[in-house]
Amino acid sequence: GGVGEQLGALAPNLVVSAIGGILPVVTKQLTNFEAWAPALRARQNLWRLYWGKILNLVVVVALNVELVVGKPLYGQETVLMEHDAEYTCVEDQAAAELFSLVCTEFILGLALKPASALVFAWMQHRVLAFTGAITSTAFQKPEFEIPDSAVDLIYFQCLLWTTTLLMPPLVVATPFVLLIHFKWLRFSLVHLSSRPFVSQTCALSVTFLQLLSCSCAL
Repeated sequence: GGVGEQLGALAPNLVVSAIGGILPVVTKQLTNFEAWAPALRARQNLWRLYWGKILNLVVVVALNVELVVGKPLYGQETVLMEHDAEYTCVEDQAAAELFSLVCTEFILGLALKPASALVFAWMQHRVLAFTGAITSTAFQKPEFEIPDSAVDLIYFQCLLWTTTLLMPPLVVATPFVLLIHFKWLRFSLVHLSSRPFVSQTCALSVTFLQLLSCSCAL
């Protein structure tokens, strides 16, 4: 019963993480089908991934805002998230919900993503080599995905900013969390992936700043 309750409590976070994992695949397939130039394709991926992730976060925040307000805000008859008696107030419950999402996204969305991409690429290579679909036995590490990493980081920052409103002590831990992520991302770039080839990096840098500015405005 306890395990089932814990999994049930984590279900919304896992759904958010699952959507975040599926979104890049669908977005890249769509931009590849549209046959954009490489630099434009990277920028299209950035913007589409960003808005998909942000809309995902908006839904979660909207549910917690409704919980804090205590009345239906979106046209339905009842509040979608009810007050849990384990929490003394709805603000504590909303803070706990958002903080659990921060932890889930950090583990599944940031920490495990490079390693899982490497393992999946290796398994795919082994299967193709075993079936004779490819002739080369040399394993090529997956390319470091700049759009994915940039959008994941900006999305995670937005999540941290939102959670900080209800959990101010998180401000103290945020620099250390981002430092750990930077070190892990650098390790992933050097050891777990291959160097990406992207033209017009200046244009991409401008797009990164635009995405960050939109996040600050939101």
